[in-house]
Amino acid sequence: MRYRCIEQILHGTSDSDQRIYKAGEIVSLNDEDAAQLLQVGVIEPESVPMKLELNAGLFDQDKPASQKTDIQELFGKIHDSARAAVERVNELNASINELLVQREALERLTIPKADYMAIVRERIRDAGRVHEDLLKRREVQKLHRTIMANQRNSLGIDFLCAGAGAGNAPITYEGMCYFFEDLIVSGLEKAIFPPDYDEAGLTQSAAQIKEGIADIDHKVQRMTEERDEYAAVLKSYQLVQA
Repeated sequence: MRYRCIEQILHGTSDSDQRIYKAGEIVSLNDEDAAQLLQVGVIEPESVPMKLELNAGLFDQDKPASQKTDIQELFGKIHDSARAAVERVNELNASINELLVQREALERLTIPKADYMAIVRERIRDAGRVHEDLLKRREVQKLHRTIMANQRNSLGIDFLCAGAGAGNAPITYEGMCYFFEDLIVSGLEKAIFPPDYDEAGLTQSAAQIKEGIADIDHKVQRMTEERDEYAAVLKSYQLVQA
């Protein structure tokens, strides 16, 4: 499910996929991870179901119609309007919950091989960009592009570690991703997708799934705004108990 961060949190199963989420950001969590963070109060459900009940103390529904005064009749109309508004809030809540279930189902759909490998490549490329940036900031400025420099035995820059290592430190993960992006992606593709991998049953591309999620998010936002508007009016006149 999706949750809204109340405070900044660090989430991820390993150093490579950990990410800092700031207050207000949305994060998808499994039930086990969410339970711990909910307990310490640093996250809340993205969409909190709203439960409203009519304030029964304000209404006298047992009075016979023949004994109703004009004021009681007017109050009865207010009661009917309040009841209809509460029913609308409940309908919106049910629709929002249904849409969120659909959204989670979309997020769990397996995407085609090409789309998945595009994500893998972008992850590798992101790491490579880190090394490229280090090279430019730490090493490239050391270069002297002269004839004398070309006569030296060494290149004159730490291109494998980009200044991150000491002495004979091995090439970094980011460096590997920068220099060998295509080889890494190709190797991962062989490991992730064997020759007999069958994706004939996959019906939606990543782009279509994202479009579906965006459409759901738009509907949820619109319904939530409508629901909250009803609730705000009902609460302001103390017609309901939250």
